[in-house]
Amino acid sequence: MKLEKREVTLNEKDTLSDMLFFERSLAAAYREAAGGVDRKEERALLCEHETALQEVVERLEEALRKEPKM
Repeated sequence: MKLEKREVTLNEKDTLSDMLFFERSLAAAYREAAGGVDRKEERALLCEHETALQEVVERLEEALRKEPKM
């Protein structure tokens, strides 16, 4: 039974790591896109999205640092 719980915990950690990688990549894409637009409104919107993703990244990093409950 403990082995099954451990497997689930490891799978959850892998999932969090995948999510963190994806969110970081998406934030970088928003940052890059913001540098390439001419309109101020578009740049502001892309920067807002990038900032929101940074908050998600911080929460994911915090979740990965926590010890798994068994």
